[in-house]
Amino acid sequence: LRGAAFFLVHTDAARPFVVRSAKILTRAVGAAFEVRRTASGSSIAVAEGIVEVAQDKPSPSQEKAKQISLRLTAGRQLAISVDEGAATLDAQNVDINEIASWQKGQLAINKWLVADVVDALRRNYRGLIVIQPGLLTKGRISGVHDLRKPIASLRLLAATQGLRVRQISPWFTTVSRF
Repeated sequence: LRGAAFFLVHTDAARPFVVRSAKILTRAVGAAFEVRRTASGSSIAVAEGIVEVAQDKPSPSQEKAKQISLRLTAGRQLAISVDEGAATLDAQNVDINEIASWQKGQLAINKWLVADVVDALRRNYRGLIVIQPGLLTKGRISGVHDLRKPIASLRLLAATQGLRVRQISPWFTTVSRF
């Protein structure tokens, strides 16, 4: 499954709140944070408080590799991407107002893979978006998109990639190179 969820957790040391996304555990005791799972990996962004991020049950081949275990504070984000079997960690500062911006009808993105942006737009379109295979394998983009107008955002995104969007009906849209 892919998507995003925002959690507002009240302080209770006796009952920590844990979210599992892929093989990553995010533990919070009094925090507001977003966990997002995409085709390219997962990310955790903290709006307030502190969360602990750790790897859940490493596979036997990963036993000797360095395990993920760190704390994120408000205004920090950790992106875990998997490319050709190798995991990459990217911790960076993030604007707190951009965290879970989808709750306000916007998609604020910073260096997202094009395919992940399209997946987010798909979740806000009442129909089907069909993309010619192999088109969205590369490219990262940044910006703010209006989720109430996913096709307009898709057209803007497609224009940056040299692609064409055709809305066949209110419920069926295609993206292709021709």
